[in-house]
Amino acid sequence: MTAAIFYIIGALLVCANVGSFAELLVVSVLSGVGSGLGMTAGPVYISEVAHQELRGKMTTFYNVNIMGGVAGSYWIN
Repeated sequence: MTAAIFYIIGALLVCANVGSFAELLVVSVLSGVGSGLGMTAGPVYISEVAHQELRGKMTTFYNVNIMGGVAGSYWIN
């Protein structure tokens, strides 16, 4: 939940940015913290709720999908 709050605040501030470099830095830090918290919350949650036999496979599948999305967006852009 905290990650979403940081990320939403960062997104709203980016939309309201009037060209201030200091505001751009603050927004980048807020969005980065929100994104980082979101990226770590997923595997932690999966490893907590998954059965012991599937824990590693499910966490690996999560990370492979994240990296596949990053690679796909890189190649599309």
